[in-house]
Amino acid sequence: MTESEFFAASALVFKRLGENVSLSQLHSFLPDLAPELIPTGRFDALIDLSEVKELDSNYTKISSLISTMESLYQTHVAPHRIAFLAPGDLAFGTCRMVEQLAQGRLPTEMLVTRDPIEAILYLAREETTIDQLQDALTRAESDDGFGCARNLANA
Repeated sequence: MTESEFFAASALVFKRLGENVSLSQLHSFLPDLAPELIPTGRFDALIDLSEVKELDSNYTKISSLISTMESLYQTHVAPHRIAFLAPGDLAFGTCRMVEQLAQGRLPTEMLVTRDPIEAILYLAREETTIDQLQDALTRAESDDGFGCARNLANA
């Protein structure tokens, strides 16, 4: 199962991909938001692939994804930075392929790492675990009057 939330107060999308990621869910690797959802005009994303065991992807599918996102980002706000947390070999290799194919084509900086602390620091956050990050994001939504984080639709 794929979970995705946009934390407006922190301008951060947090996505957690489930054990099996199919072609229809591959778009989850690269988030997009309509401009009206982003109060600051930019946002970052953390894509957590810690639970991924099976991944239906290959060079052709990822290249197609990058082309689709390249077109989409002409009309939608692209993430400023994406941190891919991919501790497993399959997820790490796939994310590295996404990173390489996106280079020079998407207006987004990317990091692929196996280390949660590195992913969090890359997004200029102070937390040291994913649980701490989620707690801080949730608190920021309440403290800043934005209400609850918005769940984003996923296929």
